[in-house]
Amino acid sequence: MLEIKNMSKSYGDQLVLKNINATVEKGDVIAIIGGSGSGKSTLLRCIDRLCDVSSGEILFNGENIENCILRFEKEENFISYEYDIKNLEFNFEHKVQQKAEGNTLPLTIPMFDQDAVFFEKTNSHRVSFLNAVTEKGVSVYYPDFESLAIWTPAGGKAPFLCLEPWNGSAIFHQDDDVFAHKHGIIALEAGKEATYHLEISLIE
Repeated sequence: MLEIKNMSKSYGDQLVLKNINATVEKGDVIAIIGGSGSGKSTLLRCIDRLCDVSSGEILFNGENIENCILRFEKEENFISYEYDIKNLEFNFEHKVQQKAEGNTLPLTIPMFDQDAVFFEKTNSHRVSFLNAVTEKGVSVYYPDFESLAIWTPAGGKAPFLCLEPWNGSAIFHQDDDVFAHKHGIIALEAGKEATYHLEISLIE
């Protein structure tokens, strides 16, 4: 189901769409009729997330990021590193205590204002991304990875959340220019191999 709630869209000072409300059920056939320049293409672009709405929201099956949680298999301290999006790096001195307890992290749009949230060396090796009401979602099992990064475009502008198990990390401010010194790097001797497993399953 697609829901459009009090959606408006402006380009600069020009208001193109004002307080649009609509509900489209699965199987519905809809015609959008209007004159040239009335906002038909803009509406479709907003629905497809090709451009941002100025106000209001567009929901698919009643969900947005703030309806969802991350549930880890073990308790976590939920201290993350904040990404410096201007300089494209993490910093050991910039830590954030996420508002969570035990093994469950409620998700909010402002969490991602600086792009990625990075949990170094999680106690868990399984995390589930769930609708807090229906408990449906997806589970990621990462037995051979030590860390987890999560991200979605700032402002809740996209209908997805990325879960990325990592060994190592993106650049830290304190890193030097020697690749072998990179934070969290895993070195293999010549001729050696390493295998890493990742399993993704639906929770229905």
